[in-house]
Amino acid sequence: MRPRRRSVAATRLTLALASTALASRLAAQTPAAPTTPATRSIAFTTAEGTWVSLDVTRDGNALVFELLGDIYRVPVNGGAATPLITGRPFQSQ
Repeated sequence: MRPRRRSVAATRLTLALASTALASRLAAQTPAAPTTPATRSIAFTTAEGTWVSLDVTRDGNALVFELLGDIYRVPVNGGAATPLITGRPFQSQ
């Protein structure tokens, strides 16, 4: 082999080894995909809220309101609120 061809072959080999080493180093540094944390349920009772969005139903028999990102319905005559939309998404204006 001529000296020039050996030099080109050696350069190609060096570049191939370097790129393989770099690829394996980058793969080792890539963080794992984040996992969703475990959820837990909490129960509470409240008689008031702040910054609450409120509306009256078309028939006028119930109020619909948003509290802590969930949407509830309660009769205008009083009573327990019934959840309409709950979950992880924060339903708010």
